[in-house]
Amino acid sequence: MSFLPPDDLEPTLVDVLAFIDAFDGSASGSSTATTSRSSESSTERDVVCNRSEAPPVDKEKAKKSAAVRRSQHKKRADLLALRAQVTALAARLTQLTEWREAAAPLPETPTGSDQKGNDSECEWRSQALAERQLRRDSEARNRQLKTILERQEGFATALTCLLRQATTLADLAEISRPPSPITPSLLGPVPSFEDAIVGELAAKMGQMYVASSSMFVKTDVENLEGFSSKMDYKRDSASGVPYIEMRTALPLDLGLPEAGKALQETMTALYTRHVSPQSLFRYISRTVSELGIQKRVGVEFRDQANAVDMNVRGLSRFYEEAQRFVWTFSVFAFQHPNDDTLRFQEQGWFLVTSSSSDPLKRSILQSCYHVAPVTPSIAGSNRGAEATRAFVLQCLSSSMQSGMRDIHDNVLKSVKPAAADRL
Repeated sequence: MSFLPPDDLEPTLVDVLAFIDAFDGSASGSSTATTSRSSESSTERDVVCNRSEAPPVDKEKAKKSAAVRRSQHKKRADLLALRAQVTALAARLTQLTEWREAAAPLPETPTGSDQKGNDSECEWRSQALAERQLRRDSEARNRQLKTILERQEGFATALTCLLRQATTLADLAEISRPPSPITPSLLGPVPSFEDAIVGELAAKMGQMYVASSSMFVKTDVENLEGFSSKMDYKRDSASGVPYIEMRTALPLDLGLPEAGKALQETMTALYTRHVSPQSLFRYISRTVSELGIQKRVGVEFRDQANAVDMNVRGLSRFYEEAQRFVWTFSVFAFQHPNDDTLRFQEQGWFLVTSSSSDPLKRSILQSCYHVAPVTPSIAGSNRGAEATRAFVLQCLSSSMQSGMRDIHDNVLKSVKPAAADRL
């Protein structure tokens, strides 16, 4: 059932409201409603009064008309409720629309502070980009400089090694140059630098031979086992010159002749100078003369902070006596013949004597070593020169300590074959 014309079956809100208003406020509707209400009341009274008198057909008609009226009233009430809801919703919609228009943001207009903030941000970003580019350029330049420095350092190292080798060869050529045949006839025999060194070494060696019987302080050497040594770093009380001294004693299960022979063979077979891990040989030569065995060695002492080239001239001699065997040595180490700063004197001896507990089957190998600078330190000299002198002094003593340990080991090796022969 539709209350609208056939050409407009889709009602709008305006049509519905107009229909409700027309349905609610029309006169016919009100009169009809009044008539219906009066007729309904009279009908109800008639029904109540004449319930027993009315026939069944009239009762049914009255019930149907009452139901229709109740349905119309219910629909009217529903339409009025919808009318009220629509009105409330329209008012709410109007209110929300006003609020939205009031809360709508105004178009942004850049103020002075915002413009200043944007300018400062752009300036900061530009400065950051410029600093990053500058840092990249500096890092690239730093890498280039490091590469250049590494190349220069390698070139300087190679040049230093080359000059050092050339200097060593020049010194060797100067030392080994034969004398001119005209010079002796005109000026007479002129002693060379090597002859002066050998003469001084021979004098020192003679002094060591004399002192070999009294320098060693006798202790209970019978109870010593293996290599026993002690390095003493001291200073002379009078001159203040530093020196290092070492004394050792080693019991041997050999008689005096056998022990002396073992010492002589060991020292004769010692063609190279025993050095510490901080040294490197440049050249070695060995000759035998009437003064003894002469040795010429070029060696380099080095560590992380120092590298010093030293020339070593040594002279050693063996004495065989009835009650003892003595091997004395004297060594002169210098950097350059004309430089008095780095000059050192080494001297010492090896002494084999019979043991007091068993003179026929046991013996004792005693040794003494002393090294000191030839010239004392000059007052006011720089710390670098003093540090270099101390470094060379320590290297020389370490070299001799290593050599003495090897000598003792070689002598002990000869003890076992001799003991096996006796068995």
